[in-house]
Amino acid sequence: MNGDDRVVVRYYARGKWVAESPLHLGGGEGRDVDMALLRDAEGRFFIPAASLAGAGRSYLARRMQSCNDFRRGKEPVVLCNLFGGAEAGEEPQGEVEAETGAEKPACLGWMSSLLVEDACRTDATVAVRDGVRIDPETGTAFPRAKFDLEILEPGTAFELNLEVVVRGEEADAEVFQAFASLLGGFRRAEIRLGARTRRGYGRGKVASWEVRRLDLSEREGVFAWLEGDPWKRPAYAWEGQELCEDQRRFFRIEASFDLKTSLLVRSYSEHPGEPDMVHLRTAGRSVLPGTSLAGTIRHRAARIARVLGWENPEDRLEALFGPIKPEKDDASWAWAGRVWMEEAVLERVSHLVQGRVAIDRFTGGAMPSALFDEAAVWPEKEGPHLRLEICLEEPADAEIGLFLLVLKDLWLGDLPLGGETGVGRGVLQGRVAELTFQDGGSVRRWKLCGGGSGTPPEKVTLEGDDPKSLENFVGEAVKWGGE
Repeated sequence: MNGDDRVVVRYYARGKWVAESPLHLGGGEGRDVDMALLRDAEGRFFIPAASLAGAGRSYLARRMQSCNDFRRGKEPVVLCNLFGGAEAGEEPQGEVEAETGAEKPACLGWMSSLLVEDACRTDATVAVRDGVRIDPETGTAFPRAKFDLEILEPGTAFELNLEVVVRGEEADAEVFQAFASLLGGFRRAEIRLGARTRRGYGRGKVASWEVRRLDLSEREGVFAWLEGDPWKRPAYAWEGQELCEDQRRFFRIEASFDLKTSLLVRSYSEHPGEPDMVHLRTAGRSVLPGTSLAGTIRHRAARIARVLGWENPEDRLEALFGPIKPEKDDASWAWAGRVWMEEAVLERVSHLVQGRVAIDRFTGGAMPSALFDEAAVWPEKEGPHLRLEICLEEPADAEIGLFLLVLKDLWLGDLPLGGETGVGRGVLQGRVAELTFQDGGSVRRWKLCGGGSGTPPEKVTLEGDDPKSLENFVGEAVKWGGE
């Protein structure tokens, strides 16, 4: 950045961000839960400004360049101008770590042009969810791996306030285009906030932004800034000024299913009159959490990879889903996977209570104190009853083929979801699946139609761009077994 530090233009934007899925803003260990929500000194829930800016910067860096450049810490100069960074016109040059040989993040050169306020909320509905880390080899929980965490329910809203300061020698149009792309990302629900975003948490959007532009070379703009109320100025039309097209590479599955049997993801009721175990609910709606879906799909993907003869399938799955087994005492062993799972809302279902009892195998009678009841969800009307959304970032063709094989098992009811699958719960049948493969500016789409319950597999139809290419993806997954 050069020496001209004159402020020539200021942009202001405000909007209400509304959570569409559970939101966890980590505040460390709490008094009553293992992972408490972040609160300020006054007890208000809040999203730190640093988290908002970091999520936005990561989104734009992924959108505007290849994944290899993103992972190496490179960024377009316009992002350095907006968020702060290395000297304009220079690529970030980091030191090399001795152990891994990877580049360290580059040093930042100047402050951000983007000013972000903390987003606070006093009244919000808080719920507690249970979590557990499962050993894929045994199918049981790791020792001391049971935990609970606080979440804010869907529908929680936060007021976002952003400001961009454009200085003398910066390109006003380019900086605003990056800012408009940031606003567009929030409006399209593409920027996730908080923790566990790859398992369905933190999705939300700003339905509409109010944007103002103050030109400080004009008398009216200076007075509006001095008065501290830019919202008296006319609205500024920011739509259509975003930066280049999306450069990301991903494969997305959006599939609707009929529920053929009951489904149960256990949750313990807070009300004494309810059954001992009820299906998990969020904001009064029954849901299939992304954590449960991810665990089931990971297990089946590992099984398919072993059948195909993949070399080191566990390492390949860790590259997709992230690691499971801790290798060190600290958190340096963990990294984020490339698979995103959305939380699915169950529709057209009802809760029916079943009495259950544990049997003593030696006597054939009931075990003492082992009578319990549970309320699973059952299909009440014609489906679809749930919609699954899965996204795979930077996929190899063989990885796409692996997920297509997993989708086949879900579609045909061979891969049940939730708990108690051994007694017939969680069986699905595919109805409609929309597949999207984006590779930079190239987008291919397919549509798979099955018709719902009672439709035989031979009646399934496939439409879209070169349906044969889906078979090629599966063929690449088979080839990986021959390496």
